[in-house]
Amino acid sequence: MGMRSGPGALLLLAFALGTVLAWHLPSRPLEASPADVRGSDNVLVTGYRNRAGTFLLWSSGRITRPNGSVANAAGRYHPAVGFSRPSRVAGQVVGSGNLACGVVPDTTGTLVVFSDGSALRPDDPGAGSPCLQTRVVWGVVDPGPTYGQGSGDWAVRLNPNQTYHISFDPPFEQTPAVVTGGSGGDYKLSNLSRSGVDLFDREGHAPDPTKALTFVAAGG
Repeated sequence: MGMRSGPGALLLLAFALGTVLAWHLPSRPLEASPADVRGSDNVLVTGYRNRAGTFLLWSSGRITRPNGSVANAAGRYHPAVGFSRPSRVAGQVVGSGNLACGVVPDTTGTLVVFSDGSALRPDDPGAGSPCLQTRVVWGVVDPGPTYGQGSGDWAVRLNPNQTYHISFDPPFEQTPAVVTGGSGGDYKLSNLSRSGVDLFDREGHAPDPTKALTFVAAGG
């Protein structure tokens, strides 16, 4: 009398095989390295602004512009000179070098930091451009005119038409905003540029050389 197979027999066979494999397969858990943890092109981390414009950083490391175009693809980075990742603390979770978590804009360029503590510069010059930085030049022009006191990065001279010329050294990267005042009242500005400005009195004449004046220039 032969054996007949059916659904019940197949279930018994599958159960038996599962029992045997459970005894012989290793019970070691699956392992993954921190580098296996990767960010997503669809998970936004932060936005930032530098001298080149406004950018959005995604957790994969991809950087886009506000219009949706890609400025710097994920993985398109190079080492940041002078930046070293701190030593790891034993017995604690380690982050991933493939998971972007923030930006550090400075005067030399924009750094993208990753969850393992590493920092890289984007290959795209715009996305990796330095941050906006406000510079303030201020001073008191004593009678004469002569340098009285101030931030130290300016000088004053008398123009041939007897107006004052204040020069900024070094020049601003962009034309600054300038306000003035003093015992002679407010002063009018002329020929304002990245490198300097001419000053007149309120009537459009040369400033009174016997009175001091103050100024503040601010810009990028």
